[in-house]
Amino acid sequence: MAFQWVINTAAPSLSAWFPSSWYTAVGLVPAVAVLWYILSSVVAWYRLRHFPGPFFASFSYLWFARLTWRGNVHRDIVVEQEKYGPVMRSGPNQLLVHDPDTLWHINSMRSGYGRSVWYTAFRFDQSDHNVFTTTDTKLHDRRKAQLHSAYIGKGAIDLEKDVDSQLAVLVNHIRTKYLVRPIPGKASYAPLLDLSPLIRNLAIDFITLAGLGKAWGNVPTETDHYVFLQMIDENVKLIHTFGVLPWVRKIISSDLFLKYAAPKPTDPKGIGRYLGVVKEEAGKRFKDGIPRAELGDAEFLHDGRGNMLDEWIKNGLPQRDAELELLIMLSAGSETTAVTIRGTLLCLMSSPPAYQRLKKEIVEGIKEGRISKPITNDEAKKIPYLQAIINEGMRMFPPLTVGFGKQVPPQGDTIHGKFVPGGAEIHVNLPSLMRNKQVFGDDIEVFRPERFLEGTKEEITRRFKTVELNFGHGRWQCLGKTLATIELNKVYVELFRAFDFQIVKLENPTHTTGYTSVLFDELIVRVVEASID
Repeated sequence: MAFQWVINTAAPSLSAWFPSSWYTAVGLVPAVAVLWYILSSVVAWYRLRHFPGPFFASFSYLWFARLTWRGNVHRDIVVEQEKYGPVMRSGPNQLLVHDPDTLWHINSMRSGYGRSVWYTAFRFDQSDHNVFTTTDTKLHDRRKAQLHSAYIGKGAIDLEKDVDSQLAVLVNHIRTKYLVRPIPGKASYAPLLDLSPLIRNLAIDFITLAGLGKAWGNVPTETDHYVFLQMIDENVKLIHTFGVLPWVRKIISSDLFLKYAAPKPTDPKGIGRYLGVVKEEAGKRFKDGIPRAELGDAEFLHDGRGNMLDEWIKNGLPQRDAELELLIMLSAGSETTAVTIRGTLLCLMSSPPAYQRLKKEIVEGIKEGRISKPITNDEAKKIPYLQAIINEGMRMFPPLTVGFGKQVPPQGDTIHGKFVPGGAEIHVNLPSLMRNKQVFGDDIEVFRPERFLEGTKEEITRRFKTVELNFGHGRWQCLGKTLATIELNKVYVELFRAFDFQIVKLENPTHTTGYTSVLFDELIVRVVEASID
């Protein structure tokens, strides 16, 4: 054979050591690999051949990885889904959907769907999984039951007071540093405010106070403590892109990789430092593996206000599992709400009718005694236009984009009249879902909260329920929904009762980069006193 002739010519001395059959076998390896790839690609294409999508996506996940890597997936995927219809093929074994009925179905308790291996890309510890990364449904349900009471504010936890306290810090900080104050005989001046990092810092202080019992204090110092946000910015592109490539995902989530190549809690920066912070926070609550509260340590008895971590431990969560759960609580609990809050503020400042109507609702609510100081969660729920703004803001700027795949049960399923074989993955396309014309009408690119107040009762309910899918549904619903809802119910009222905001960079107020979540660049505003109270 030609291969054997090249080897024997280039290195004849090797013939004395290896038989000619060895060369033949080695020479066949590339051919076998190519043949295996072709056959497996054909098989993969055949299984989902009846679903439309980009040609390259039928054979490789590189199409979707490239889309993610570009950082514009929150826009590009809307264009692609509109091109191919309600069920689009986005990978050899992967479908993308954007209609609420399909999502309600696959996420229901009795659907038989489980999590796909997509979730394992967010595993950073070899010892075990947390409630987000596990694909074991029984383990997920068991762990979720341990965490649930803390996430909804049971026991000594008061999520509403936690949110109120941090909003008060935010308002005071803006008033002290950024408020334009009139000076007789002189031009009014104050530093311009970049809302983008400030809202991000607010979300961090929300979740650290509720989760750990003490806010990191990012807002009053305008400091990225533990360089947590920097860590996210530096790694989000790689993690989210690699997460859509099965062979890469399998490597980076393997025990071997996590043991020898993954970040370590002792690292001075990056993900490793984050792991170290989490390990330290959980470690404070234990002594030799025993909860300090059980040992009578007064600092951890929490006769007063509690926090999520202590509630988990009270419910029997051991130290190692507490560390694993903190990993996802801090990252997911901060970035998601920050996206929607910044996006909604941008929409309000760009829409005079909505801005003015919200201000009017706040003024009238205060005068009539329907809005306390601060507004309560129950009061916020009873203000229809505020709820319309919250949901329209989440529709325009969903906290997440694509992914969160569910695996079709072994017997298969029928989606939009077409059979989906068992083992296939169905992923959600949230940007397209939030722009579904059949649900929200034709003017989907317009920020118009009134859409949640118009139409029949059934149409309005369907719109609200569709937006709620941003938090998932059924057994897979986001544990942090309660805290996020409280934050959204309060933040706009407390900011706009105190201040008026003016966009400074009119031609280009901000820029967003989209992976699985969305990152904002600066959002520069001028702040003046509202004088409502």
